[in-house]
Amino acid sequence: MIYLNYNNLDDETQSRLLAMSRKDVEKRFGEQIKDILRNIT
Repeated sequence: MIYLNYNNLDDETQSRLLAMSRKDVEKRFGEQIKDILRNIT
């Protein structure tokens, strides 16, 4: 996994990269996360 330092980027770029990261995590682990949450409640 690559870690980026978002502190040196402008606000628009930071927002875009964070949104892409969220979508990537959701795509990779979304079903697993949903299963865990279903089992907790």
